[in-house]
Parts: sequence; structure tokens; C-alpha cells
Amino acid sequence: MKYLKYYFNILFVPLSLTFSLILLSVQMFLILSLVQLSDQKQTLVFVLAGQSNMVGHAKVAMSKNALSPQIIVLSDNGNWEKAVDSNVELDRGPALFFAEKIHEETGKTIGLIQCAVDSSSIDQWNGPLFDSCLEKIKKANLGNDKKLAAMLFMQGESEAFNCELGWKEKFTGMVFKFRKELGFEFPVIFAQIADISTLCYRSIQEQQESITISGVRMIKSDDLWVGSDLHFNLEGYKVLGERFARSYLDINYGFFKKIIN
Repeated sequence: MKYLKYYFNILFVPLSLTFSLILLSVQMFLILSLVQLSDQKQTLVFVLAGQSNMVGHAKVAMSKNALSPQIIVLSDNGNWEKAVDSNVELDRGPALFFAEKIHEETGKTIGLIQCAVDSSSIDQWNGPLFDSCLEKIKKANLGNDKKLAAMLFMQGESEAFNCELGWKEKFTGMVFKFRKELGFEFPVIFAQIADISTLCYRSIQEQQESITISGVRMIKSDDLWVGSDLHFNLEGYKVLGERFARSYLDINYGFFKKIIN
């Protein structure tokens, strides 16, 4: 009996352990598959904030014909609409190029909330525009099926005219206020202003370069063409959209599958 017990332990205990490990692996695989399936159905929502270059002022509009039906925008009345059918003006700026890239890379539905306003200042983004944008975000019914993924921000040209020395502090304050109101530290990606023909553009660029907030990234735009009205052309907006997308994917996934510099 002593030998039988010895051989039983040698032969069957490892088999039992192996079977348990296999069963555990199968269970983990099924759990992860269900989580991924649930996550895949989740809409990634992006807030668009800033001034005219986030609104978009290219002379030629992007063709909406090839847009995926999985790109949706929040209408003025608080309803989600397909971008191809919506009257929300996004086809002359970086937003739709950005959304197409993120959808291409993740396969997820992409939601856009347009808060940007022409000629707006950083003071307004700490005042009435902060309030109106926050109201829009709260109307979007974010929850289990719609996740606030990030804010994209393009602003600073207004202050480049009047040599605003407090842009950095005001931008930082705005980011902290949004995060406090919405309850978590979501990513913020902002575009540095281009090399424009204003007295103090370099001062604003330097303030933007010195931003060091957790989860906040800056993309460059100084290599892109800018018109006398301080707006990019459609090709420039496409490049900016791709740079915003590249930065977002880097923050959340740490690699890019198809997006290149």
C-alpha cells in the first residue's frame, strides 16, 4: 500500500495539477474574451475644445462620402448623429481625420463633442466656454457604453496678439477644473500654435512647451503652412488629425499599428 500511494502521488497528482491549470487558463481566456467584447462595443468620446483651428477653417471641406458610419457627433440638441448626416461643422478641421484614424486603429465607434469657438481666449475657457462645454459633455449620456476618452485642445492665437503671460497657468487651471467636474484624470492633448505673424507667438509657444501635467501631451504644428488668417489648409488639418491620433494611441496603447509620422 505504501508503494501504491507513492506511485499515485507521482502519476496522478501532477496530472490533476496540470488539468487544474488548463481549466484555469480556459476560464481566464473566456473572461478576457468577454471583457474585450464588451470593451469593443464601447464608444470612445472625444471633446474638441479651443478656437478657430479646432473648429476648422480650410477653404475646401473634407469629403464625408467615405466616412465610416461609426463616427458620430453630438448635435446641438444633445442627440448622437452619424457624422455623414450631421450638420455639425467638422469637415474643415482636424477632427474627422482624427476620428477616422482612431476608428481604423481600434475598430471602435468614435464620438465627437464640438465645443470649440472661433476667436475664443484662454480666459473664456476658464469662464463661459468652460461652463457651456461642461454642459454639453453632461448631455452626452456618458456611461458604460460611451467613455470619455480624451480632450483635444487648440488655442493660443488670441493671446499671441496681446502677449498674455499667464497662458500656461490658465490652461493648467482649465484642465484641473474639467477633471474635477468630470471626476477622473482623462487625457488632454493640445496643439502648440504655429509660427504665425504676431508679436508674441513665440512667448505662447514657450509657455505651451513648458506644460508638465500628468496625462497631458502636446503636438507640434510649426512645420505646417498657415495662411494670413492664421488657419491651416486641409492638408495641414489632416496632418494635425493624425498627430492627435498618434499621441492618443501612444498614451493608451503604447504603440501604433498603421499611423506614422
